[in-house]
Amino acid sequence: MISYEELYEYLRKEKFGDNLQKLPMDFMKQFADFLCENKRRISMKGDFFSEDVLKYKKEYENSLTLFNELMLRRKKKILNLVFVAAETGVMKKDFEEMLDDEQHLFERLVLAVSDTDKSINELLDSCSLE
Repeated sequence: MISYEELYEYLRKEKFGDNLQKLPMDFMKQFADFLCENKRRISMKGDFFSEDVLKYKKEYENSLTLFNELMLRRKKKILNLVFVAAETGVMKKDFEEMLDDEQHLFERLVLAVSDTDKSINELLDSCSLE
């Protein structure tokens, strides 16, 4: 299971690095476990407004914000890689840094962009001078 500090560090590296940053392959599972543990700690405490509960709730909310920003930044980087791959045919750059779901997304997007380019080229080729 990851910690709040690790999540923050992953986001910091993703923000300031040009390439996709390495995440543990089970990152999503670790993050889900982290959220479940945080929810458990919130519900375990009796007083809804106790200092500990408020602290855990704030950490929970901040964790979701960090996670969403991390995923958004990674998606943007993947989209840039899709455009490069569609233009050059090179698909392996940063591929090893992608999570399984991100690899699947990448492959589907490259295929979609390539199919669209192929359709456009076929349409333009049908109107060529001969």
